[in-house]
Amino acid sequence: MPKIMAGNLADHRQLVRGSLLDALDELLDEREYDRITLTDVAARAGVARNTIYNYAPDKASLLLAAVRRSTDQIEQQVEALAQACHLSAAERLTNVIAFLLTSFTKGTHRVFVLQAQVGSLEVKDQAIAVDSINAVQSHITLVLEQGVRTGEFRASSSASLELAFISGVMAAAVRQMALDPARTAQAVSEATAFILRAVQT
Repeated sequence: MPKIMAGNLADHRQLVRGSLLDALDELLDEREYDRITLTDVAARAGVARNTIYNYAPDKASLLLAAVRRSTDQIEQQVEALAQACHLSAAERLTNVIAFLLTSFTKGTHRVFVLQAQVGSLEVKDQAIAVDSINAVQSHITLVLEQGVRTGEFRASSSASLELAFISGVMAAAVRQMALDPARTAQAVSEATAFILRAVQT
């Protein structure tokens, strides 16, 4: 019988699941998704390979679970950054953009974002991408609106177009970082500066 790693079975399952998702995150920072096997994930998590099938039927499902977890964490952090009212709107927008761009180049989200950009996501995965984008954009919109009210940002004739342009700049930055990870800091800085110049008065 497998050793229980927590006080009860439910906590044990939660602990093992978290270990598996952490393991996949770590491996994705080290190598490409296609070069990772479930055996690799199990070994990194410290569990038997067959244990994985109690939590996910295949590698793609495990990635999806990791993306869901990562998305929730990212949304919470973006909300906190957007609502940091002791900072100016420009500072908050800078922090949100920098955080998102950095997050999108790590672990599960890097794979997910790049798949979204080339249109290779499954239908169920596309729904997650849309929900995540909508949640993040709502926080960016809040910062932009507050910046307009304080006079930091110019009023836009079309909020949806403005968001689309911001998203386009960020997507281009992610592609550049994927092609040349050594220039990540430069890409984040340039993309942030470009967006701020576009929205400021």
